[in-house]
Amino acid sequence: GYLTTSGHLASPQFGIRQRLIAVVTDAPLTPSDLFDPRDSVNRCATCDDLCVKACPSNAFNGTRVDLMLEGMAYGFTKTNAKRCDWAKRYVLSGDSGFKYLGSRVDIAPGETVTQASLADALVQHDRITKYRPVVAEPCVLKCPLACGD
Repeated sequence: GYLTTSGHLASPQFGIRQRLIAVVTDAPLTPSDLFDPRDSVNRCATCDDLCVKACPSNAFNGTRVDLMLEGMAYGFTKTNAKRCDWAKRYVLSGDSGFKYLGSRVDIAPGETVTQASLADALVQHDRITKYRPVVAEPCVLKCPLACGD
């Protein structure tokens, strides 16, 4: 697979519909070849940064991170983790899905996310609702690789 613009792992078989875990083993494993980013399967180059434009908390700062592995170049857009968590973990952006479950909380993060600004925003959640699921990550929903072919 390869890293997409949004930093998700994409593979030709599953697009970005996968998650990673680590398995520690001493079993002999044969490594697979690295994905060649020049391959036409890499669709990030032609999608016009739909994931970046869809982010409700503007977590992508425009800084490109380029990696060189075994002579091949890979890259993704750097993400501000605090801004991403604002929408994804703390469910403070309505477009991340909680509004579809009746929440009226839709707070844009300020210029800088601090402990104080996060605390001020979190107290605006319904005090009875303890479970705050993120049901829709806009960056994932807008990605052509999320739907598959």
